[in-house]
Amino acid sequence: MTNENATVRKEAAYVLGKIKDERAVGPLIEALILDLDMAVRKEVAWALENIGEPALEPLIEVLKDEDSVVRWEAAWALGEIGDKRAVEPLIEALKDEDRGVKRQAAEALGKIGDKRAVEPLIEALKDEDWPARMGAIDALGEIKDARAVEPLIKALKDENRGVRKRAVWTLGEIKDARAVEPLIGALKDKDLNVQIETVKALEKIGEPAVEFLIEALRDENRTVRYGAVKALGNIGSARALSPLTQALNDKDGEVRKAAKEALENIVDLES
Repeated sequence: MTNENATVRKEAAYVLGKIKDERAVGPLIEALILDLDMAVRKEVAWALENIGEPALEPLIEVLKDEDSVVRWEAAWALGEIGDKRAVEPLIEALKDEDRGVKRQAAEALGKIGDKRAVEPLIEALKDEDWPARMGAIDALGEIKDARAVEPLIKALKDENRGVRKRAVWTLGEIKDARAVEPLIGALKDKDLNVQIETVKALEKIGEPAVEFLIEALRDENRTVRYGAVKALGNIGSARALSPLTQALNDKDGEVRKAAKEALENIVDLES
């Protein structure tokens, strides 16, 4: 793949990936390392992923390359291939000096879904780089192991709002009742997107959240009351009918409006 035209090199990588002949692995790895065009490198990584198992060991080897872009693309391809033999090398890559590589290694581990990655990913929640923490959270959301619940609850107070939002999402995916009370607290988050994601997470947890949400209808914070009303309406539990009826008298107009819509939704679900 020595043609001077990047478009030609990119097309060659694409064709080799389509052919899936393992003889192409060596030249593609070489191109991944040496080609300076980012679009070509991405196509090469895709081709290696498409070839699959024959590319596994070479990709693991280039996780140690001096170029962070090469390491990033290798981690991505390994996650897409999904072979569990890549788990240990990817766990090691969680300690990479480059924040992007750390995040990509975490996301690759999430795609593979091997439980061996859970504790290292929990440890990565302490990483100083927020992209690494976010990648670890996303991966834990894919694996859905209950061991992650308490560490994720701590992440609800992370300084980075994106990390907090992803922690909320992941707790919703795991659906562990231990997360309900902390998530009620997250309705007070200063970031609106975190608040919105929290309502969705509580909805996903469902019935175990109902009593906490009913209690939250009496919270002094208007945002908490509003979020609780929205979540109860979407969960659709008949237990919420009486508390939501009382919420029609809330001092906040938006809460009253949301309570009316929530009651209508529950009645529709019940009929």
